[in-house]
Amino acid sequence: MDNVNSIEQQFADLIALLRKPVARSVGTLWAAFGALPESFEPDECANYFRHTG
Repeated sequence: MDNVNSIEQQFADLIALLRKPVARSVGTLWAAFGALPESFEPDECANYFRHTG
């Protein structure tokens, strides 16, 4: 996997997580965005960094 594909995969995962809650207001969207870091395991994050070199 090259650098671009790894970054694209990470953003695709983020977007999918943002689509799960139905954000009907800016406040709800910000709350969902703030909860995103808890959605990724440390090993998963380490894999993104390893794949980008």
